[in-house]
Amino acid sequence: MNKKGFANILIIILAVVIIAGVAGYFLLNRNVKDKPQPITSTNSKNNSLPAGGAAGRGDEDGIRSPDGKRLIKIETSESEGSNGQSVYYVTVDGKNGKTFKFVGDAIFSPDSKQYAYAAGDGNKQFIVLNGRDLKSYDYVYTPVFSPNNLRFAYIAAIGQQPSGKQFIVLDGTEGKQYQRIELAFSDHGRGFSLNSNHIIYSAYENNKWFVVIDGKEGKKYDRVSTLTIRADGKKITYEGQIGAAIETITEALD
Repeated sequence: MNKKGFANILIIILAVVIIAGVAGYFLLNRNVKDKPQPITSTNSKNNSLPAGGAAGRGDEDGIRSPDGKRLIKIETSESEGSNGQSVYYVTVDGKNGKTFKFVGDAIFSPDSKQYAYAAGDGNKQFIVLNGRDLKSYDYVYTPVFSPNNLRFAYIAAIGQQPSGKQFIVLDGTEGKQYQRIELAFSDHGRGFSLNSNHIIYSAYENNKWFVVIDGKEGKKYDRVSTLTIRADGKKITYEGQIGAAIETITEALD
């Protein structure tokens, strides 16, 4: 091979090396640009929200009034309490925001003009009635408005079961204490008669169940169930059981 041919071969080899190097550079640069980059969050801490603010959690549908025009919204913001517990934000019609450590039953009155819900802050619970905090107890349950919207009742408790006591708070007055109370009918809401004149509930004391009408205790049974109000609203019926024997009891209200 003469010197001219050898030089041509060297030129060709050098050109191939240069072309390969340039192609490799662009390919590598493209891969670096296309590689997904890690995203660093600028808000990794779950910051506290203002009372009544939208936490974006909890029951997004809320509790609507009977006329469909009002709304109680209960939202949960996790790990925002002072000890890392959940915080509950309650708003009524988009305002009157309040913050609690516990929120229970929430209801509107039949005419949609009033509202109430169970709430707690620390070791005590209370009813919030139309934005006003009522007396604090260890526990509160089952708020209820009467059908005529003029009366209000709920269950309050002092101490824990089995040694604790429960009682009805009716129009602000505390009733007799029992080991347990159930303020509900099997066929009609909670507690009040249809004409709103009577408060009826089941109570448990000394291993016996019985029905209480306006503070008057009925016959004691091992168990009572199926407490209902007649269609005319003038009588209630329920089943009482002693041992294996079951009887149906009818009580006149008016």
